[in-house]
Amino acid sequence: ETSEKRMEDVGVVWGDLRSDFLAEQWENNYLILIKFYKREGHTQVLRQHIEDGRKLGVWLFNQRQQKKRGKLNKEHERRLEDVGVMLAVRSEKWESNYSLLVKF
Repeated sequence: ETSEKRMEDVGVVWGDLRSDFLAEQWENNYLILIKFYKREGHTQVLRQHIEDGRKLGVWLFNQRQQKKRGKLNKEHERRLEDVGVMLAVRSEKWESNYSLLVKF
């Protein structure tokens, strides 16, 4: 009998473990982002930035990519936006530059 089968026999459901792990991983990264925000006063994390041993910049880039593809969890999207994360960076930059142009 395999280890996997033995685990299943005592009630382990692999799909649940994977989703629980991913949810915990997201939450841990989010808390690191909050820590970064409190220290730096912004959420403009460079892609190569590492915080507490985690690739925070890569994680944030991936959140933006998921948003762009329409795959970002709506609750995650709301929470990121609540702390000032610009999920659509290019359109935000365009709007900002356009506003400067109009003022000029």
